[in-house]
Amino acid sequence: MIYVFTRTVFTHTKKLIIMYQCFLITTVLILIANIEGNSQTGIIRGRILDETTSEPLAFANVTIEDSTKVIIGATTDSTGNYIIKTNCAGIFIIRASYVGYSSQQINGVEIKNGVIAVQDFKLKLSSKQLDEIEITDYKIPLIDKSQRSYNVAVNSSNTSVKSGRASVKNQTNQNQAPITGLNSRK
Repeated sequence: MIYVFTRTVFTHTKKLIIMYQCFLITTVLILIANIEGNSQTGIIRGRILDETTSEPLAFANVTIEDSTKVIIGATTDSTGNYIIKTNCAGIFIIRASYVGYSSQQINGVEIKNGVIAVQDFKLKLSSKQLDEIEITDYKIPLIDKSQRSYNVAVNSSNTSVKSGRASVKNQTNQNQAPITGLNSRK
């Protein structure tokens, strides 16, 4: 009977050791896979500046594109810097754009996993100007210059809009607060 007891204790201890070894091996494999997974990120960073003044362009757009579509994009910070992290490795087109400036693209930028690529841009001012708009006549003046001030009480029950201008139907309601402040100076 003592033999059977020691045999069961030994078998139980052996199972615990095997389970502990399996736990350790599994933990190590998960850690290795996690480290390998984190290094699969490619990073591209840079700065966007005005070509003539070398001033940083805040809130400019930067996109990573392949030949058919935009993959990911970012916006520069207040100092013109941007950082884009992507899981895609390969050779891409990087495009920078900003309102009032000509966009610029750089072909063949290689993004590798675990490597930081640096790509700066200097954008030129766009020479495209909008045509001038001149207002020559209007039917109803917005402010009557002969009247010195306007007192209007407005709430949701007494207003209507006719021909693009708001009008007040009834000013006798005691719950209305007058709105003042529109003054016309001669």
